[in-house]
Amino acid sequence: MGHAAKRKCPQRGQITFGFRLVVVAAVPLLLLVVAGVFAAYLQIVHHGVYYFLAERGSHKDWQVPFERGAIQGRHGTPLALSVDVDTIKAEPRSIDDPLDTAHRLAEVLGLDRERLYGHLIRPAGEELIKDWLNPQERRLIEELGRSRELAIVCKHEDVLFVGRCDLYAYPSRIEDPRVLANQLSPILSLESEKLYEKLTIKAIYAGVKRRVSAKESRLVRAMRLKGVNYDHESGRFYPYKSLAGQLLGFVRYDSVGQSGVERLMEPKWRGPTESIRVFRNRPGDVSFLDFIPEIPDFVGHTAVLTIDEHIQREAERLLEETTVLSAAGSGLVAVMDVKTGELLAAAQMPRYNPNVAGRASLADRQALLVSDAFEPGSVMKTFTLAAALELGVVTMDDMLDLERRRYRVATTTFRDSRDAVNVWDAIKYSSNIGFIKLGELVGREQLHATLTAFGFGSPPGLGLAGEAAGTLHDLEEWYPVTFANITFGQGLAATPLQLVRAMAAIGNDGVLMRPLLVRELSDYTGKVVKRYEPRVERRVLSPETAALVQAGLARSLEAGGTGRPAASARFDLLGKTGTAHQPDDLEGGYKDWRSVFLGLAPAREPRIAVLVVINRSHTRASGGRVAGPLFRDISEWTLDYLGVAPDRGETSRIAFVRPGDGLHRLRAVGAHQDPDWPDPEDALVDLDESVTHTYVPDLTGMTMRRARDRAHRARLEIDLAGSGIAIMQYPAPGARVPVWSKVQVSFSADVAQASAAEP
Repeated sequence: MGHAAKRKCPQRGQITFGFRLVVVAAVPLLLLVVAGVFAAYLQIVHHGVYYFLAERGSHKDWQVPFERGAIQGRHGTPLALSVDVDTIKAEPRSIDDPLDTAHRLAEVLGLDRERLYGHLIRPAGEELIKDWLNPQERRLIEELGRSRELAIVCKHEDVLFVGRCDLYAYPSRIEDPRVLANQLSPILSLESEKLYEKLTIKAIYAGVKRRVSAKESRLVRAMRLKGVNYDHESGRFYPYKSLAGQLLGFVRYDSVGQSGVERLMEPKWRGPTESIRVFRNRPGDVSFLDFIPEIPDFVGHTAVLTIDEHIQREAERLLEETTVLSAAGSGLVAVMDVKTGELLAAAQMPRYNPNVAGRASLADRQALLVSDAFEPGSVMKTFTLAAALELGVVTMDDMLDLERRRYRVATTTFRDSRDAVNVWDAIKYSSNIGFIKLGELVGREQLHATLTAFGFGSPPGLGLAGEAAGTLHDLEEWYPVTFANITFGQGLAATPLQLVRAMAAIGNDGVLMRPLLVRELSDYTGKVVKRYEPRVERRVLSPETAALVQAGLARSLEAGGTGRPAASARFDLLGKTGTAHQPDDLEGGYKDWRSVFLGLAPAREPRIAVLVVINRSHTRASGGRVAGPLFRDISEWTLDYLGVAPDRGETSRIAFVRPGDGLHRLRAVGAHQDPDWPDPEDALVDLDESVTHTYVPDLTGMTMRRARDRAHRARLEIDLAGSGIAIMQYPAPGARVPVWSKVQVSFSADVAQASAAEP
């Protein structure tokens, strides 16, 4: 009988093969479970945080670029356009010789070489040194950072592992990068040389010059400089430079309107705004996730102004001549259609060019039409007369006792040059005491109500930034002397727009219109999307009273009247003068004079209201002598242009044609092209380099500024000699010369003085 085999039992402490197999299989499984739990923890508990971080790094809202709509004059002339321009930028890390690059760029772009060189070698603003610092490294770095005045900082805190962060340095703030690299090397376990390279690395991007001209862009591109690149952006361009500059306003570097019409219609001209979700990879390239936008959808509306570009141009030319001859500090002309309230012109001196708005002072950029509130003086007698006639307290033939030429009100004595006048002569000779007497007949309450009805003391509603309300005190502040002063235009303040609008109401049979600057808006296809119609504000006078006031103002231009210098040989005009001593803001007291003329043209069935203001004239002369002739010249030219038949003499029609893209003035008799009218071809000189020759314009008889502007428009340099008015030039007018040739022009102050001395 055999013996049964004995089974061997494992000794204590021995591990069987099966147990080993279980352990080997269980450990990875356990690790997998732990990883799964951890992944679930991250994706469920901290899902929102990590989703936000991931999306922030790879997605962004891309603002669809827009194009501002154009601004056009009444007849479609482009006054402001959006054009594609180049902005030159540099990548300093790619430039091998920054000194040579700075020298070549500065020469072409007109920049300071040393300053540009500093931009090209400027250290980076921020650079990643090391990511995922452990708590000990972070503690040491923070201690070092405090001693280095924040030249190195920890950023991007980890939400899960407390104490972890990324280390950044600001190379531009580091005084000694070598020392700092040696200090960081043992802490971060990085080589000192690699750290030094990071701490001295150049900036990724450096701006060179924004919105360069087409000529500058071509020259820079031709040099093919390494590390110099280009961005395309939309720039604002004003083809006619200073034409209506203050009224148009200007836009900021980011295409946001800052003043004038540019700011008034900002929501319309910016175009619709929309953000699109895009994907951004590590190099920064952008891809659309949803759709590519249709570009026409992001073009702003084109605005057509009520400004007549031809009247505006002529008003600016005549105003410049007057301000030069009268040695005035500034001036303004406003022309309004009396029937519609449309502003036809708003000329201002000194001019300024919105293309280079930064070169002009804040005062020169302001639109005086709406912002300059001043004591209008005797032109306000027009509205005192209107109140008296409307209330029926006086007739034009009634006599006014001037109290033997001296009239005392409270503690003030007013003087006059006559003993008595009727109402006709009170307006003709601009009698102060006569209008104080008219004001007393009207009464404080009624005069205040009349001036308020004409729009004084409240903004006219044109909508331009800085629109002032003027000053018309409450009745409680109308003390006896104040009341007396207000009857002839002192003790209150009005803006030019308020004055010309109120006079237009008298020419419109007593109906006050809301002032209008924008006629219509159209989309990029030319379809009109909104039309602004003339709007009646209220009736302020009866037609009969308005006609009587007009007749009284016509007397002012008769022989012996204060407005006689404004009388025309061809048209019957009407209006009122005003003269005031202006305060000296720097030294105190009174120094210069303000001359004003406010009137209507023609006297029969008025078409336009015209205001002329000449500020800080050094010559003491009445408003009739300084501002009156300018009122006459602008009125005559505008009436000829509008086709109004003269009361005397031959009709002188002015027509306009379009040779090519430019606008030139032609006269019916002896038709000729006016060389002063700016042509868009001239304004866009940098956009056309194919022209090699030009013709010399006639500069004689022009002021220095006007001659310089005209020569530049003809692509010529100018050499000025003397001062005053141009009397000689070389080469002669009409000569064909290479572009940017030099023209020598001699000026004479004697001619200017002789012209100023003429009556």
